[in-house]
Amino acid sequence: MNDPETRKVVDRRAALEARDWLVRLTSGDVGEADMASFRAWRDALSENSRAFAREAAFWRQLEMLGGGRLEPHAVPTVARSVGRRAVLAGGGALALAGAAAVAAPRLGLSWTADLWTAPGEQREARLSDGSAVFLNTDTALALDFEAERRVVRLLKGEAMFQVRAGAAQMLRVSTLNGSADASDADFAVRTEPGLAMVTSARGEVRVAGVEPPNAGGAVLVQAGRRTQVPDGGTPTTPVSIDVETELAWRGGRVVFEGRPFADAVGELARYLPERVLLAPNVNGRAAVSAIFSLRAPHAAVAALAATQGLSTRRIPGVVLLIA
Repeated sequence: MNDPETRKVVDRRAALEARDWLVRLTSGDVGEADMASFRAWRDALSENSRAFAREAAFWRQLEMLGGGRLEPHAVPTVARSVGRRAVLAGGGALALAGAAAVAAPRLGLSWTADLWTAPGEQREARLSDGSAVFLNTDTALALDFEAERRVVRLLKGEAMFQVRAGAAQMLRVSTLNGSADASDADFAVRTEPGLAMVTSARGEVRVAGVEPPNAGGAVLVQAGRRTQVPDGGTPTTPVSIDVETELAWRGGRVVFEGRPFADAVGELARYLPERVLLAPNVNGRAAVSAIFSLRAPHAAVAALAATQGLSTRRIPGVVLLIA
């Protein structure tokens, strides 16, 4: 088997079969006949044995990185002789647990949201008052439009609003952290745990905290500036930003200029359905300056990892490991 192409095909087949075996062995219902078949497959080729050892090590690494949150049980070291139920719930159970953890909150939002996007999806919509909204990845909006008011509740994620003058009432975008009011502006609102950010690309936006707008603490955000609203607090003093860089997602790109590697990974992870993990030996503080397309986010993460001499391993829909 000296032909490189032949070896590549054999190694690839062994890796796929090893993953299938790991899922079967972790199903919790493995009989003696299954174990006999597994041993026969493992011992048939040295490539099979090596591939299975790599997959088992990969699961154990995920367990350590996930702090026990990825799967209900640990995946122990796999010895040469594996008895019934020796490998506890991992593989298939992990996939189901991961999928359920991702799907549950989205299912809840689907009952209250009028507009939403999945991870990696972007969507543009026209509101009934003529305003336009562009939803970024993994975003949910609820609309509350009446004759006396125009309110959009940003339930999660990030969205850009284009509001034109002429309506009787200004448009209000509310979050758990506060609200942003505008009558003629282009602005983006983004939510993160404990924080909301409002960025104006055109026009003036009035941003307030959770207190009523007339209770003080509101700020006016001019074009090219951004404010942050901490949960339960008041908006920070608006600061100047590079709008083209900060809102590059609107054009399907993400731009990093001296961004710490871990932060850059976290930003790209917003566009993936999987959880993204960094191996313990990865330097998350290394600065990254690059531009990536959001059209293929998995390829973007792989390219980002390559800037640090790293590689990625992926279990579709569950986790992506950078190591």
